[in-house]
Amino acid sequence: MGLFDNTLKDSESLFLNEVALDPTFIPPIIQYRENQQKYMADCIRPLLMKRNGKNILITGAPGIGKTLATRFVLKELEEETDDIHIIYINCWKSNTAYKIVLDICELLDYKFTHNKTTEDLLKKISSILNKKAVVFCFDEVDKIDNPNILYNLIEDVYR
Repeated sequence: MGLFDNTLKDSESLFLNEVALDPTFIPPIIQYRENQQKYMADCIRPLLMKRNGKNILITGAPGIGKTLATRFVLKELEEETDDIHIIYINCWKSNTAYKIVLDICELLDYKFTHNKTTEDLLKKISSILNKKAVVFCFDEVDKIDNPNILYNLIEDVYR
């Protein structure tokens, strides 16, 4: 009996599904959040029929599944249609107006040269987003240093 017989080999793992440990992993079923997911889908559903959806503010204690449930609904929406822009921003990582605008540009595949102001980028974003419906999700929105960006962005998109 060797001292290292019980050591995992390179091809072995302690985990059945290591992908489940990835922070971006979304399981195929999210238990105990069905009602919340249905409510979110009901608020978004009118967009599929070219009507206005409802605004949602999701609050609650940390770790109860707000982000996961929201990302699950957005993933389902993305699989359902190409007629809606889905803008998901993690405000814990992007907490300034400029970082948020850069993230949105990246999500929209808008490439730009340097020396663009936040206002210039907002105008371009608005022109892109106004071509079809949009769902904004600002996760950890309380981390934004200046919430005026939300007002400006939504105002520009709705013009």
